[in-house]
Amino acid sequence: MIPLLSGTLQTISTISEFKPSASSSQVPLRRLTIVSPDSNSYIDDFAYMSAIPASVFNHNDTQYISPLIYTSGSDSEVWLLEDWVEYIDIDGGLTQVIAIGDYRESTLTNLQYDLGCKIYPRITGTSSADIAATIAVSEWRSSSTAVIALSKDTFDSPNPITGSVSHIFQNQASQLSEFGGSVVGNLAPSSITFTPPSWAGWIEGRFNWTDSDPLHPEILTHELIDPTGIIVDYSVYNQMYFSRNTGYVASPVPLNFWVPITSDGEWTMNITRYSNDTTTMDCEVDYHPGFSQTVIVPSAAEWLNVTMSWNNVATDLNLALIDPTGRLAMWAPAGSILSNPGHETIDFPHPMEGEWTIVTAWNDATEEQNNIELSWEISQLPSNLQAYLESAANAAVLASQMNVPLLYVDANQVPEKTEWAMNRLGVSSVILVDPLNIQTSSLVTDISALASVTNLNTYSSVSANIITLSENPDIVVTVPKGDNNEFFGPAAYSAAVHGSPIFSLCGNDNQLTTRAQETWAPYLIGPEIDNIYVINKYENRAENGWYDERIPNKFSMMKSVDDFESFLTIRGAFNSTSPQPVVVVAPVSLLPISFDRSLQCDFQPGRIPAENPADASVLIN
Repeated sequence: MIPLLSGTLQTISTISEFKPSASSSQVPLRRLTIVSPDSNSYIDDFAYMSAIPASVFNHNDTQYISPLIYTSGSDSEVWLLEDWVEYIDIDGGLTQVIAIGDYRESTLTNLQYDLGCKIYPRITGTSSADIAATIAVSEWRSSSTAVIALSKDTFDSPNPITGSVSHIFQNQASQLSEFGGSVVGNLAPSSITFTPPSWAGWIEGRFNWTDSDPLHPEILTHELIDPTGIIVDYSVYNQMYFSRNTGYVASPVPLNFWVPITSDGEWTMNITRYSNDTTTMDCEVDYHPGFSQTVIVPSAAEWLNVTMSWNNVATDLNLALIDPTGRLAMWAPAGSILSNPGHETIDFPHPMEGEWTIVTAWNDATEEQNNIELSWEISQLPSNLQAYLESAANAAVLASQMNVPLLYVDANQVPEKTEWAMNRLGVSSVILVDPLNIQTSSLVTDISALASVTNLNTYSSVSANIITLSENPDIVVTVPKGDNNEFFGPAAYSAAVHGSPIFSLCGNDNQLTTRAQETWAPYLIGPEIDNIYVINKYENRAENGWYDERIPNKFSMMKSVDDFESFLTIRGAFNSTSPQPVVVVAPVSLLPISFDRSLQCDFQPGRIPAENPADASVLIN
């Protein structure tokens, strides 16, 4: 049975809930639908979604619901099936099990024995359109209305884009720059500027001051702003209070920063004093030599994989990715010299389109020679994969809300089996769901010859129709994988229960997925921010944990939630009157959990963190 997830977040004045659409009640059905996974095509993905309207549907203000799962033989699947059989046994047990896809006879025989119910019908087909048509005529005697989506069973993946470059660090040691400045105490920041040399790739700063009364230290905080105006580092009052107070530390901790050079030019250290008078600053910045390489990432990129290796033993090199907007998106900070890996990698899923910059830097460099090899590979999703998946997923939700069948068409024609099903059911009106509008005019002409057409060919029209029917503000998001094993099917099932639109978080340019990865970058700093940090990591945490307040980075988190709000607004799905429940269906390897955390102030996120679609279908059910 689907958990309602209600009442999970309460405050004194409000109660927030996940709701299962506008239906006043839920009724479990004594049935079960199983789908055979197919890792060689997308037939199973679209077949799963075509089965959703018969597994979750609304009728007379009641939502009827039954499990719909991919079968993989996992322990979780076995436990779910056992629980479901036991749950409905009190009402007489299972009355129907439907099998979709190619199963071995022995597999179905064993399942029949375990479930105590005959498996019938057994639906197969040479295409997802065939299967959807068969499901439709099996589940509905007649229907004047049908929802139609686009499906495609095979996609061709573009060849990966690869590249490599070599660089030699030599005769350029890290340099220390010392300078002064002053901070005036009027609660407005005072600016101290510095300009890194052109050869630098990483900066490490310490801005210190001497307290006139050590027992009552002066508290200063900072924001480090790069040449483009982006705040890349900061400190907070509470952190600095404990870091400067000799009751908590052996010696006061300066304002520290440690960041890659995201752009060339003048950097600004804005420092705020919280009382009157003026503080004289003693400033140090270490410039570590670096090398940068630009890489063009195309649209619909699936992965950006970067590898760096070097040959000078017992040296630390940092690796970072700067996205096309100039923001630090991900890094692989230097590890301990004791481990001497000579190797760093960044595997970045769904990078945004545009010119990326790979930054490498030698931490505490000497004038010795250090040869580095930098290589990268960019893989792309199949063309229009996201468009087809979003079409079918949202069509499944809409059909579920309307209690009508879901049928499939190609982008340019109506399959013969689909036309047969429409005639068999007596369909006179169809709703074509195609939010990215990849349909051709000939397709609309062909459908119009069979029935009247309502064309939902924008995100806003799709969202409006689903939300109007469900009266729910909930949202479901996932991401495409491009490997014939998509999460869109289970995610669409969840969306059908919630009565919510479902979107690919990749959007048009992978901007949100890039922001999601940025929220995770600070967590990777670990205890090895530099060699000094490694040596001192077992001492007083207030002294050597100065980076902790930047985990997570509040500016990255705010950027993430702001962009997500814009993402929903463009799709006509943002509710400005109350926090929206958001269900994220994706493994943490593709979308870090810090993304969910970034949404918490303005949204109510929940995660289905399954690593594969079969497990996702079990967890959701």
